[in-house]
Amino acid sequence: MAAEEKDCDELHGWYSPTQFNKNNVHNIELLKYLYYVNVDNKVVEVTMVTNTTIHNTYFKDMQYVGKLKRFYKQIYK
Repeated sequence: MAAEEKDCDELHGWYSPTQFNKNNVHNIELLKYLYYVNVDNKVVEVTMVTNTTIHNTYFKDMQYVGKLKRFYKQIYK
């Protein structure tokens, strides 16, 4: 591994209703839901995952969901 490469061992989940609506604006008949398993082994819905506790977005309603362990599933409804 090169010196400037960083191993990505942390996942942090975020949820924003505004981001959810923006992500689904082009196909409102088939909404996309994204789920991860958190460190408490509970399935949580997210709209975004980062490697840090900073989301760096302009969504004012972004809420921190918590630290995540792994991807669970993606559903289209």
